[in-house]
Amino acid sequence: MDPFIAADLCDAYGFSIEAESPVSGGWMNAKARVRSGGRELLVKQYSRERFREDHRIAEIEAALQAQERLRGEGVPCPRVYLQEGRAVRILADGTAYSVMDFSPGRQATPETVTEAQIGSLGAVCGRMRVAFDRMPAAPMKGYPLDVRAFLDRLEANSRERRAELTPDLPERYRRAVLAQERILATLSSEFLGRLPKGPCHEDFAGDNILFDGDGVSAVVDFDRFSHCFTWHDPARALLSLAWREDGFDRRLVRAFCDAYREFAPFDLGDALRVTWCIEAPWWIHPRNLRTDSPKVQRFYRELLFLTERWEELDALG
Repeated sequence: MDPFIAADLCDAYGFSIEAESPVSGGWMNAKARVRSGGRELLVKQYSRERFREDHRIAEIEAALQAQERLRGEGVPCPRVYLQEGRAVRILADGTAYSVMDFSPGRQATPETVTEAQIGSLGAVCGRMRVAFDRMPAAPMKGYPLDVRAFLDRLEANSRERRAELTPDLPERYRRAVLAQERILATLSSEFLGRLPKGPCHEDFAGDNILFDGDGVSAVVDFDRFSHCFTWHDPARALLSLAWREDGFDRRLVRAFCDAYREFAPFDLGDALRVTWCIEAPWWIHPRNLRTDSPKVQRFYRELLFLTERWEELDALG
């Protein structure tokens, strides 16, 4: 750990480091698990390259404040330690870091997740939705959501991907790119305009959800927190944990959706459509044909599946 962070942990928070170990994961950030006075803490140092602009740190501050507010409303999130009301500490040399409770628990996969676990996740996601909806939208990152500009960006992305097509690219990828024009013809500002919007986790994938036994022990990593289409969070969780190469496990989908709908309305077909709109430009991209990352490869296959089954999305749950 950065020695200046270690010193500030003691001076500002009263946490003296008794033991520490690095924690993997987190794009370009450095994380450490720290033991201090019987507490297990997660100390996260933010990348200067990724968060060099002041507004990016302000977005992280808003995300951590939202995380702490959710915890106060009963959503299982790690406690964020505030100093003078702020969640992000910025040192004299510009180093930015945060400290929160370390969350025990295990990640699940589509091969290991149980019906009880995913039902618990549906309930947690629904409770998160209720708590999020109590937060003011302005001036949150992403607010207001301009659906016409959103569609324009999708159409521009489709044109760019088509212009890059060459005969040597994989046939399945080529079909997915060519299908985007047909899919975009089914979308409209009116359709997107009527979908629910509000504060969202925006990275509600399986590796940001921890389980202890049959229940969710923690939702973590709120770095992408923003105002968006609210059905993206539950749909992303289902893609991460209830989808396999041959399709969705309907038993798991039903358990999640039944639990979520105890708290908020949910239309799986439209949720998967808007998830495609958000994620297709990220994952149906030629750079992902060259990656060795299993995580990125899975995202890519998930979006190919949604592209190929576009007309069947209402029947998947």
